[in-house]
Amino acid sequence: PYASNKYSNVTLLTVLHHCDHWEKVLEEAVRVCSDNIVIIESVFINRGEFVANMFFDWIWNRVVYKDVNVPFNFQEPSKWEQMFEDLGLEIRQSIDLGYDSPMTPEHHWLFVLGKSG
Repeated sequence: PYASNKYSNVTLLTVLHHCDHWEKVLEEAVRVCSDNIVIIESVFINRGEFVANMFFDWIWNRVVYKDVNVPFNFQEPSKWEQMFEDLGLEIRQSIDLGYDSPMTPEHHWLFVLGKSG
């Protein structure tokens, strides 16, 4: 319901891996944003991290919170970057944030994106 370019900055905090159609969510963020799209997303670097992400995502979002969508759309940082570029976005920053806690060792990454051109 918001006008195009209404906001200078839009933040998506660990959202995309919960979306069945993450591209549509990101396209809407791009539409309403005039400058920076800031994304913090759960990522994996190796198979062990991918399995851990799936396990903890399922435990927290299906057992604890019960009704959060968990399509397991985890990606490696380079894969997210490629998908962002495929949508015509400029990657302004890509920063490894590391693990958030020993109990739920999710690996997070910060992407700051902008509209190309």
